[in-house]
Amino acid sequence: MSQNRSISTTAAKAARHAVRAHETATATAEVIAARVEMGRLAMTNPSLEHAGEATTMVAEKMLAFSEAGAAMAGKSGEMAASQMRFAMDETTHSGAAMAKLASCKSPVDLALAQGQLAMNFFSRSMAHGLSMGAMAVRAGEVGLKPIHRTVTANAKRLKTS
Repeated sequence: MSQNRSISTTAAKAARHAVRAHETATATAEVIAARVEMGRLAMTNPSLEHAGEATTMVAEKMLAFSEAGAAMAGKSGEMAASQMRFAMDETTHSGAAMAKLASCKSPVDLALAQGQLAMNFFSRSMAHGLSMGAMAVRAGEVGLKPIHRTVTANAKRLKTS
């Protein structure tokens, strides 16, 4: 995949993630408002219905956040592995760079080699940075998914209660 396509794909995913984050925030406000009202009513008229919602709410939150944590842990492992590969690759590149610099015959050759090596490094660093950004977007997506699913379902359910 070309770098431009990769950037536009990541941007599209980031935009979809932003929409889901907004939906999550909106649904969260609706759920909190509904549950505060339920709590107020439970204080004046306790019932099993209110206790059931409180129990459901705790279990749902624990499940959603456990799923999100597990998903984020997997993605953070991928990101750490990518960072390690980049560091190891750069170690290899630095050895090759030293050999190239050592073989220069004149100050002009040295200056040209240094310029090329710097350009190569900045190119690799930019590509790696974009890759890490794409991984961060994916980590955000998988982390938000169970929370979004749970809170939007709660908002729908509480509207009909």
